[in-house]
Amino acid sequence: MGDSYLPIGVEEARAHIQRDLGILVCAHQDEAKCREIAFPGALTLQELEKRLGQLTSSQEIIFYCA
Repeated sequence: MGDSYLPIGVEEARAHIQRDLGILVCAHQDEAKCREIAFPGALTLQELEKRLGQLTSSQEIIFYCA
């Protein structure tokens, strides 16, 4: 999909995560805020940065904030 950004709904995001098509990332810069609203298995932005070299080009990165 390249560098495109498309909004998706909750159910679609859940389906992508369950099928290992993407990873879920909390979009808040503040790690404490991310911990407050964390979904199971979600990464913080800092964790994502550390793992960028391990991701494949086919993996979607799904950002959320609340």
